Amino acid sequence: MRSEPYEDPWALRGRLKLGREEFCQRLLTTLILGGQYPRWNTRSRPSGAGEAFLQRLGGQAGLSGWQPEPLFVDEFDLPARSTDPRGGAPDWAVLWPDRLWIIELKTEAASHRTGQMELYADLGTYHYRGADVQLAYITPPLRPGAHVGHEHLHVAHLIWRDVIPLIEATWDQDPNPHARLVARHVCTVLLALDEPARSWRELVTPTSEESAMISAPSLDDMMNLARLTREDGQQRAIDYAARSLQELHDQRIELRDTLLADPELAPVQPWVWSAATSGGRALTPSGEATGAELRLSRSRKGR
Repeated sequence: MRSEPYEDPWALRGRLKLGREEFCQRLLTTLILGGQYPRWNTRSRPSGAGEAFLQRLGGQAGLSGWQPEPLFVDEFDLPARSTDPRGGAPDWAVLWPDRLWIIELKTEAASHRTGQMELYADLGTYHYRGADVQLAYITPPLRPGAHVGHEHLHVAHLIWRDVIPLIEATWDQDPNPHARLVARHVCTVLLALDEPARSWRELVTPTSEESAMISAPSLDDMMNLARLTREDGQQRAIDYAARSLQELHDQRIELRDTLLADPELAPVQPWVWSAATSGGRALTPSGEATGAELRLSRSRKGR
């Protein structure tokens, strides 16, 4: 699976009105898939790190005999049976040709619903006949006497404090700094589940180093855009969320010098578009917000 850019957690916090539960699920899904959040009920291959995490989680849940290269689904659709109007949508599913592993995530003890896992087991067995259907339920500590299954249904019940070390073991040393950032923020929120749900947003605050890192596209990304402009002559904008106009000008000089050092890309020129002086409209979210953005054009000599 091609690696996609991670969305920074505080931008996600501001862009969507997510609760703590949905926020944590979405970030963990992007970690498992190595980048972009997928459409619901889409079957995807986990990244190498994502599969390693799922395998660790499976070991914690008592899943025996891990089989490589599973498919992963976020918001897994289990349609209703004709004899029962209730459908189901577990948070995650991991699929193999002969096995279905259903995983439900809760960050709020109050959102626990008796009978939910039974419904998932029934629908999973019905729609995936012959498959070995297993279930895992990840929650904060539940009230005494809360039932997560019944005597004929085994559900592996995991507590987040036991899952957090698995997240850290998988991504703390990841070579991608954006993956490390996302993992740090989701663990920060999960470590504070005993705090009121409304307070989680206050925890998702970037350090100055993280803010600078996540706002800047990688050099590889900018060079790839330059190659496309060199090939087709189309003007392109770089979504660089600079903290000042001076930073945008400095980035232009740095990119210009890099392009000039490559004979193939030397005809591509970076420049700063300004809403006040250049005319037209911004092409990127950062340009729309600030009125200035970094653009790439091919010089006439490069035609």
